[in-house]
Amino acid sequence: MSEELLSVEQVAQMMDMHTRTIRRYIKEGKLVAAKFGGQWRVKRSDLKNLMSDSEFLEESETIWTSNVENFLQGKSTKGDHPLQICSIADCYLEKNKINQLSQQLLKLMNSADEDRAYAKFQYMYDEKRNKARFILWGNPKFVQKLIAEISKYDEVKK
Repeated sequence: MSEELLSVEQVAQMMDMHTRTIRRYIKEGKLVAAKFGGQWRVKRSDLKNLMSDSEFLEESETIWTSNVENFLQGKSTKGDHPLQICSIADCYLEKNKINQLSQQLLKLMNSADEDRAYAKFQYMYDEKRNKARFILWGNPKFVQKLIAEISKYDEVKK
């Protein structure tokens, strides 16, 4: 089975970034991509490599902290849904489980779920601390689905 190739638009949507930013990452060599039919395509594994790069993590943390602050200050409301949720999940799991979890969350984000609406999802992985951080925005029903997926990876023994 060959690895899934993502368009610049898909990568930008997944990372909540502008397509120009993704193209800049490609041009600067931060993100590996290849042209197919005149369009840039990114392997999912290359996207994961970018998301675990320390320089990218620092830049992303600044942007994402700003996004959360904007939400807290009521500056970043989107959509016409009367209820909006922002949730942050830090996951200290084995790398393969973090990969599985991020894949499942991306699958939900890319689904045709009617509750998805304006939801967005940001992900970063800090290899030094073996920590994944997921920041989730959206209406309560959809964020609840994302949190339910994260909960499946709860390893605390009772």
